[in-house]
Amino acid sequence: MKVREYLSMGLPVATNIVGSDLKSFSPLLEVFEAGNTESFARAVEQALTRGWSENAQRELKNNWAWEVVVGLRQLKV
Repeated sequence: MKVREYLSMGLPVATNIVGSDLKSFSPLLEVFEAGNTESFARAVEQALTRGWSENAQRELKNNWAWEVVVGLRQLKV
């Protein structure tokens, strides 16, 4: 599952962003240094305790939903 989907479900996310397109989402993520297990553990702990998931979910819905990204406010079928 992709980070965007996790965030849109209101789940906390800890990830590394090496070589990734996640830099736009970095304010909503707990980022750890790739290959560093201590950094990973800290990031997971922070993701679970900071409670940013509701803010991240709102941010995704308002600014990063596919309808917003592609410029469509309502999809007509």
